[in-house]
Amino acid sequence: MEELQELAALQSKISLLSRYALSSQHSSDDLLLAKFVLLLVEYCRNASDMSKKCTYLAIQLQKVSQSQAFLEDLFNDQMSSTRVCGFNKLVSEHPTSSNCMEEPALISLRDLERANSTLEDFCRSYFMFHEMDVQIVSNIFKHLPTLAFVEAFIYKIDEQREGLLLASEEILSRMVAEDDSFQPLHETLLKRNLWTSRIEEELKTGLNYWKLEQTLCKSLLLGNEISISDVMKAVRLKSFDYRVLNLLLYKILDQPVNELHMEFLEASELLVEISDDLSHFAGRYLEE
Repeated sequence: MEELQELAALQSKISLLSRYALSSQHSSDDLLLAKFVLLLVEYCRNASDMSKKCTYLAIQLQKVSQSQAFLEDLFNDQMSSTRVCGFNKLVSEHPTSSNCMEEPALISLRDLERANSTLEDFCRSYFMFHEMDVQIVSNIFKHLPTLAFVEAFIYKIDEQREGLLLASEEILSRMVAEDDSFQPLHETLLKRNLWTSRIEEELKTGLNYWKLEQTLCKSLLLGNEISISDVMKAVRLKSFDYRVLNLLLYKILDQPVNELHMEFLEASELLVEISDDLSHFAGRYLEE
């Protein structure tokens, strides 16, 4: 939610810059300027104070741009930091004997709390398709640890993605090229013989959803036109976690996937997503 509020604040500042003919007509430059303006507002007491700081920064930034030695040192430091991060990642991917028995995929209590409502809905709506009575507590608790773990892990990645709504194009393109968000989950399920190609496909669907969500949010932020087909595609992809849980339950129960049920549930998921969006819209409209 905080990321979305920041997104709205940036959109407001970009619109303000455009209204006073201060925008550059280049979306990436305008986004940078809007971020800079927001940062200045935090450090300034009033308009007069901001004007003085802008004058000072204009002089200093001009000096910075002319200092080739400083710029080279700055980027050398950045490259060194990147190498350190890469080394730390390498160490984490090749644990020592003291921690090699730990699970590769980690979740937090917050992740579990966020996953709770989805898990409850899944148990109530999907267990019947596996001939399990949700009223029988043992049916839930027998499979809850695995289902909760997977859903919480997905929520963890989802929250990380929300934090990248304002990331630069360079960072996003690098992420697309090196996206291994679900690798720890893959390793964990594989150890328990719960990984399937269908689950892998649905998780890739999730990655596609997050990328599309990023694109749509950026377009809204910059005031660009968005495609209705992209919106509908995002709505269709959004419930990928339910399909992952359903496929996982088939695997846990050692049952073949019922394709008719999967098709029916996919249509149902789409209707539920549309209904939820309409309810949220109506709620916000009534509040205003």
